[in-house]
Amino acid sequence: MCTCRCQLSASLFDWPATVCVMLPASVRSQARSPHIALALQCGILPALLACLRSPHERLQLEAAWILTCIATGPIHQLLAAGTHKELIHLLRAKGQFDVCQQCIWALGNIIGDSIESKNRILQENFIPLLMEHITRSFNERKLVSVPNACV
Repeated sequence: MCTCRCQLSASLFDWPATVCVMLPASVRSQARSPHIALALQCGILPALLACLRSPHERLQLEAAWILTCIATGPIHQLLAAGTHKELIHLLRAKGQFDVCQQCIWALGNIIGDSIESKNRILQENFIPLLMEHITRSFNERKLVSVPNACV
């Protein structure tokens, strides 16, 4: 039985314009928050992955942001769930710039965790996608951030 305060919408797959995943602000703003472990115990990861697959860019952005925060801690659950593959899929889709940027941050946090996680992400051809995003940012005259990705 889940006793944490994370809340999932009763109709997760009815995608209204509202955000389907709500977590305490402390999860989204503090690295290594104890709430992260509780949210993972509540099963938040499948809901976040579903949000990444949503056609709604706002949901994708929010889910990628929360995953970026979660990736500041132990990432074994993220790798086991294939989170890195979903984030890379969004990069390949070349959607909204902010969504791609947040995916890069999340992947950078995952890469920074261990050599194993770095190797798994590099096997997904992350570097060429990162370079495409950097080129796109220069073409669109936007600032791009490259976190731990240059390991």
